[in-house]
Amino acid sequence: MGQKFLESINFKKNKYICFFSRTSDYRNEPPSIRNSSIYTQLKGIKHLCEKDFSAIRMSKLDKNNQLNIKNPKIYDYAYSKKKNDFLDIYLLFNCRYMISTMSGIDWVPKINRKNVLLINFVDIPALYQLNYTPILLPKKIINMHSRKILSYKEVFKKNLMHAHTARATLDSLGYDYLDNSEVEIFNAINEMHEHIINKKPLKNCDLNDKFWTLYEDHYNKPRPKNTFISKDFLIKNSDLFN
Repeated sequence: MGQKFLESINFKKNKYICFFSRTSDYRNEPPSIRNSSIYTQLKGIKHLCEKDFSAIRMSKLDKNNQLNIKNPKIYDYAYSKKKNDFLDIYLLFNCRYMISTMSGIDWVPKINRKNVLLINFVDIPALYQLNYTPILLPKKIINMHSRKILSYKEVFKKNLMHAHTARATLDSLGYDYLDNSEVEIFNAINEMHEHIINKKPLKNCDLNDKFWTLYEDHYNKPRPKNTFISKDFLIKNSDLFN
């Protein structure tokens, strides 16, 4: 059944990736720091679809956010009339890798040892639990009065980024979050594709080590093995890691 579905949309097994962005619609909850727009992923998704790959947008419930793009290599499964429980699992389980914003949906490809690129990441206290996550792209926190972006040392100290942070809570403290930009996501997707498909190794660097040392010192938890902050993100935001 799964193979026939892929054939019906002219996709090939092992030649597609899945992408996803969390919204408040699934649980009908107040705006959360975990949420982000699916549209900021599209520039990177379109680029990898130029490399003989296809992409499937996943979502259980995302109101009024249909992609409305005509690229035959990008399939908006979230709004498909063929959507069913079996395909929900099959497509994730068999993708080459996944791009996600961290949700329960991520565990399906991981069960099959498929890697997940996490963008717009916020659940900092849970970082030590990550696996099958070679590249990570965290959000940023900004002081609404000074308009200054906080260093990650300050973010950790003030405990401003975790899964249950509501936007209203940050607002009451005088802070807001900044989603990853389209360019940051584009570069992280390219890094992920090069690593997974072309086997380009990920190398540690001083800035990456600084982030994980800050994390270990503050939370007294070990850094996850083989998880790296996006190299481009580190270089362009080097002042946030001191």
